[in-house]
Amino acid sequence: MKIAINTRFLIAGKMEGIGYYTEAVVRNMVLNHPEHEFHFLFDRQYDSEFIYAENVTPHVLYPPARDPILWNIWFDHILPRKLKKINPEVFFSPDGFCSLNTDIPQVMTVHDLAYLHYPTFIPSRVLTYYAKYTPKFIEQADKIIAISKSTKKDILANFPVEKDKIEMIYNGGSKMYKPVDEERKPAIRKKYSMGFPYFYYIGAIHPRKNVESVIRAFDLFKKKSGLPHKLMIIGRFAWNFSVVDEAHKSAEFKKDIHFIGSVHGEDLVDIVGCSEGLIFVSHFEGFGLPIIEAMKAEVPVITSGLSSMAEIGDDAVIQVEPNDIEMIADAIHNVAVKKKTRESLIKRGKIREKKFRWPKTAEKVCSILETYAQTVPAEEK
Repeated sequence: MKIAINTRFLIAGKMEGIGYYTEAVVRNMVLNHPEHEFHFLFDRQYDSEFIYAENVTPHVLYPPARDPILWNIWFDHILPRKLKKINPEVFFSPDGFCSLNTDIPQVMTVHDLAYLHYPTFIPSRVLTYYAKYTPKFIEQADKIIAISKSTKKDILANFPVEKDKIEMIYNGGSKMYKPVDEERKPAIRKKYSMGFPYFYYIGAIHPRKNVESVIRAFDLFKKKSGLPHKLMIIGRFAWNFSVVDEAHKSAEFKKDIHFIGSVHGEDLVDIVGCSEGLIFVSHFEGFGLPIIEAMKAEVPVITSGLSSMAEIGDDAVIQVEPNDIEMIADAIHNVAVKKKTRESLIKRGKIREKKFRWPKTAEKVCSILETYAQTVPAEEK
């Protein structure tokens, strides 16, 4: 079977949620299905690390699609031409976009519909594009993969789509995350937090992620407890981050709050595994990969009791209201000082995270691709 895949989010050293999803699903499919021929469609020069095996053929389709106008050009003009030349049985788009100008069966992953619920958190030009094209993508795709029950429910509630058109397939958690040996922790803390215990947030910094509440709650926790803990904020500044800057400037304990940018590989594994806990209190998430990754590292999780975060975390996390600063601060305090609370969260997290495995995710996705490839008449293949 010949499969074409939108791989424009595979960018070395710059991957975030959708990039990690694409990498995990696609790598597993390629390595576990050498009988299939995969065509990766990049929108810029690619790194060789993403060419996982000999059954991968890479293509670069210019221009780089990072703007609403360029999205339209890439998906509805450049991409269809390339698909016509490759002539795959099926096209897989893992980033919520698809082409409106091809007859090739399309399977599309939808991560969330945040633009409907929090439109003020999204740049206006991007919001206009989503509002116009997402309904068309939902209609055009032959099959939709939703990454959580919450996302599937949201799609069904907002679009005239048949329930059977949507398949819920959970994300996995990267196997690189693991507990850090106790004897290594002092050296890691010395490197990143001057030897002090710390909590962390990870993700892009923009309004939906609610990083300002993380900062304000941590600052309140420091005022009330007098404990020496630090806060490590991992991720790039994306857009509309002025409220985060204001929260940091007004924090009494700003010297204990560190923005460390994007971190990858073993450095990230060490930071996560050596932490006291993850504070991840977004307003909205389609899944929330950091929750699973923290559980794999045997790290307690404080997260929002909203959308998919409550679904993914279940009883293995402390659920909070994302705008309730005192509630978040109390949760931080409980994780920091109550040994039984920490042990309980870690124990339940170890059980919970086993539900989420990338090889299982990739196999389910591949099965769907195989099914839709079979729907193409033989004379058209």
